[in-house]
Amino acid sequence: MFDVAEALTELDPVAAHADTDLRLEALGPASGAVLAALIAGLSFGVGAAIPLAAMIWLPRGELLALTFVAILFALALTGWFAAWLTGLPVMRLVRRNIVLGSAVMAAGILVGLAVD
Repeated sequence: MFDVAEALTELDPVAAHADTDLRLEALGPASGAVLAALIAGLSFGVGAAIPLAAMIWLPRGELLALTFVAILFALALTGWFAAWLTGLPVMRLVRRNIVLGSAVMAAGILVGLAVD
């Protein structure tokens, strides 16, 4: 039994694993990985540019609240942009970005205020 496993994995271990464990006859090419990486990189760039620009131009006294709003806008925009590029549901991606992003920001603010 071990000889068979060694012989199968000697040529192509990934294909052997896919065939025996996952019952896949052949592994297809990785489709969409490069496009997904480019979309993610572009979304991060656009999403970072808006809050950074807002932090430069916003008044210092209300920087925390106004930056929070600018970031929520950037999250909504990047969710829409990713949905537009990929064809996925717009509201799903926008809602996911806003909910998860605001939760992470709130946690970061709370930690920052506790440390300060």
